[in-house]
Amino acid sequence: MTDQHTPAARSNDAHQSATADDDMECWDYIDGTTSFSRPSVNGKSLFACVQEKTNLAHQSSEVYQLAIRRVIERATAEAVGVSTIGKYKTASVWQIDSGELLVRRVPMESAPNMQPVSVDVTAQMVIDEYREILQRRHNKPADVHTPAGQ
Repeated sequence: MTDQHTPAARSNDAHQSATADDDMECWDYIDGTTSFSRPSVNGKSLFACVQEKTNLAHQSSEVYQLAIRRVIERATAEAVGVSTIGKYKTASVWQIDSGELLVRRVPMESAPNMQPVSVDVTAQMVIDEYREILQRRHNKPADVHTPAGQ
């Protein structure tokens, strides 16, 4: 057992911390699914590309995750129709390029007319949606309390 206060232990902790930071460049947490980059893909994760142009600190940001879900839902709606997007869930995510993912969505229940669908998600799509959400929240008027019945 190594003492945490030895130079070797501190060096190991620093290496593990740096490795964890480096790993952030390689994976994305998307709609409940984790994606790791493939060795054949050069470039950054979707989050790393979005982070470069925004002030995001973590993938777990509520607004970031909301932006991703909206982008995925919009792309799914274009592929299968607006009325059925709520019946799909994300099954897998693959990085296909720097800042670009392929999201595979499948029906939640077996239905004759519902097929799996794949949609592209790019960093720019997420950035645009992220900024739109922030803008809407910023421009939202203050809550005005009105008397009941009016």
